[in-house]
Amino acid sequence: MTIRFTVVDAPAYTWPVNGQLRTICGPVLRDGDDQERTVSLIGDRTKKAREGKTLTVRGTLRVVHHEAYAVNGVHVPAWTDIRFEER
Repeated sequence: MTIRFTVVDAPAYTWPVNGQLRTICGPVLRDGDDQERTVSLIGDRTKKAREGKTLTVRGTLRVVHHEAYAVNGVHVPAWTDIRFEER
């Protein structure tokens, strides 16, 4: 599928995923919708994925269910995010 989205003001970041460098960014949230969404782009695209930039990418839409866990003794409840992975 192909999506077109505008990058939010949160900074994009890059990290390795399964031996491949990926840039993670977020699309603009809809009013009244607190659902977490992320877009995973191939390679280091932090310069292109800057605030306000509109991108069109082709890939796979995934729904990821995260288990609850603790970080430094602080409980983080389970959550679900909608993730689009560029292919």
